[in-house]
Amino acid sequence: ATDRLFLITTCPHKFYSGYNDGTAAGNPVIDRFMKECGRSLTKCYYQGIPVGNQRFYLVCLGLAGDHPFQTKVCGALRAHLCKSICPHCHANTSTIPFEDCSENAAWRCTTFQSVPWASTSKHPFFSIPRGAHPCFVRFDLMHMVPHGVGRNFCASIVCMMAGPLDLFSPFPGNGLRKDRCLEAAYRLFDSWLRCTGNTMRDLKEFTPENLQWKLNRDFPDSNCKASDCTVLTKWLIDLIGTMPWERSTALDLAYQGLVGLDEFQRLCYSGLSGIERLFMDRARQIAARNALQQFLVSYSKLAKYWYERRWCLFGFTPKYHYTCHWEQEISEAIASNQVWVWNPAAFATPMMEDFVGVCSRMSRTTHPSTVPLNTIRKYLVEMKRLWH
Repeated sequence: ATDRLFLITTCPHKFYSGYNDGTAAGNPVIDRFMKECGRSLTKCYYQGIPVGNQRFYLVCLGLAGDHPFQTKVCGALRAHLCKSICPHCHANTSTIPFEDCSENAAWRCTTFQSVPWASTSKHPFFSIPRGAHPCFVRFDLMHMVPHGVGRNFCASIVCMMAGPLDLFSPFPGNGLRKDRCLEAAYRLFDSWLRCTGNTMRDLKEFTPENLQWKLNRDFPDSNCKASDCTVLTKWLIDLIGTMPWERSTALDLAYQGLVGLDEFQRLCYSGLSGIERLFMDRARQIAARNALQQFLVSYSKLAKYWYERRWCLFGFTPKYHYTCHWEQEISEAIASNQVWVWNPAAFATPMMEDFVGVCSRMSRTTHPSTVPLNTIRKYLVEMKRLWH
């Protein structure tokens, strides 16, 4: 991460955490902090940064980060905790269904028709070229898919197989049948992990608690990290694709969705170098669009399938809707014969989070009053060592 990202400044959490007044009121410390960052980035775009005899100009492609951070920084009035859930369109929880992924979904024609913040306000990055446009807010692939809708999908499949489909024989014991079925499922998963050399960071067992399925009226999810979700996806593909179970509509849809989910992430992350790290060419556009559509449609059909049978599985969340926007963006690029389109992984944050961790460790060994200055000094020493 240190060869692609640069530290600008740091601020100890204790200096701003006590000033949080909510999204609308903001945080005076963070707002001023971000305003100065925006001012510097605007200056770097128009005036550049002199380095010896050279001058470098910074071009901001968008605001990357997890959604709560983006909402707070921009003062967005449309966000995941609001009735109007999307910063890019007018999808909501009542009149314009956010969970509709069809080609004729009502929200599609409202994309970028208005800004998600108050029309009279200017967020800290407003002066940056394109900073005033809603597309400046970039969705993070990691938090939206493997740490979001993909995790919901995999958790629901495990619960579907352990619950209504009854595909796992209960593990011997005196506990509840649900608990013992999930334990039997994890035994199979653990055997697969040992055979394939994979490991799980957080999801060490399947229980109603860590799958958030303690009551049948709860929609399953899990507390695992994005990397755990990726491994779980591969296991479910292997399990459903090889076990001699009687085929059913639910299993077929689950398998199709898992394959689409896995293929989409492979196209975004795997084998990237140079320009492909940021953009998708036409062949990858078509493959990624098809894989993403396969996943989204399977998810939607499974949600409807189990809703009709009075089971709370495959719940829709805002992250499902945000994932639909990538499908729309890539489809529009294909329809207009664009040579390149943004790779969703261009704004993914795993590397950024690792970088923040590295810088955070440096800051902890300095006095709180000198964190900004001494952390940057330690960072420059570390960079010089690495570059040499």
